[in-house]
Amino acid sequence: MPIAAFAIFGWCMANGGGINGMNIASKEAEAAASTTPLGWSIMSGINVIMGGLSPMLVNQPDLARYCQKTRDAGPLQGVSVFVSSVVVFFLGLASTASMQAVWGEAYWNIWDLLDSVLDHHWTPGARAGVFFLALAFLLGTFATNFGANSIPFGSDMTGLFPRWLTIRRGQVVCALLGIAVVPWKLMANAQAFLSFLGSYNIFMAPLCAVIIVDYFYVRRGNIHVPSCYDGSKHGLYHFWSGVNWVGCLAWILGTTMGLPGLVGEYQPQLLTDASRYMYMMGWLLTFVTAGVVYAVGVQFVNICVFPAGRGMVKTWEWLAKDGREGFFDDERDGQVIYAQSSPVTEKSEEEVKMGTKGDNGSL
Repeated sequence: MPIAAFAIFGWCMANGGGINGMNIASKEAEAAASTTPLGWSIMSGINVIMGGLSPMLVNQPDLARYCQKTRDAGPLQGVSVFVSSVVVFFLGLASTASMQAVWGEAYWNIWDLLDSVLDHHWTPGARAGVFFLALAFLLGTFATNFGANSIPFGSDMTGLFPRWLTIRRGQVVCALLGIAVVPWKLMANAQAFLSFLGSYNIFMAPLCAVIIVDYFYVRRGNIHVPSCYDGSKHGLYHFWSGVNWVGCLAWILGTTMGLPGLVGEYQPQLLTDASRYMYMMGWLLTFVTAGVVYAVGVQFVNICVFPAGRGMVKTWEWLAKDGREGFFDDERDGQVIYAQSSPVTEKSEEEVKMGTKGDNGSL
């Protein structure tokens, strides 16, 4: 797919207006600049890009668990995702602007652009090129949706409804919902597509903030692996009736900050300048709001970082150091790893076998 993207970009540059097509001094550009100040336009661009990245930020654990090495999911991956997203946006904008200078119409959808290529260049070479480009984008779209949407959705559904859904069944549900929401309407024009990408951050950025604050600030990087499989009401991650209400409150308040602008995107007559600018900085605004609310909220409740009876000092990633891998030393018996199904009491001291540890140190 990267080869196909750069190929269509090169063709548009050679057969269109080229870089000159991106004329920021044109009447259309001046009209757009007079409507929205440059600073807010930049903020809106950041908002759109982060909106597209937000699902991947939240779904990282669903994919990172397949990594064989620690460095497979780290700074290199984060930098590559951000850089590639900016490059893809530039390729699309430059290609569209270049051909608009020649054809007089902007094709923001790759399929419309390829269709227009055939309208203007009905030759065997053009037809073959369009076929292979379309095939590359088709396979790329399928792989992207499978990795970024299907697998995370299936994993989340097994967590919500473990009695009825597996990862495979969750993927089937995701495919059916993907058709039910008529996504082709979101690709009707550039404005609708950008509005959709911008709406992502209203819901995903607060969730991302809660996850980050909980890991780095509240737990200081300590995850007790056996407790992840403890579904009892005494479980470390059971919270209150199985729900982290502080996190829910932070998410709701963070989302609320961006809702007025989201409504205004589809009902412009209801949109004020203040709400429009709030929406342009929606990712940062909702992220910071949810993060601050959660950080303050946990000061008024008792969120346990270690299981009951473990009077440990919260040091950075203590459970991940010295080969602990999320376990306390007394939870291992040779090559067999055990975890208590509930805190040890006088009535029950039963231990549940969690799994075996192989020679390579992996569970």
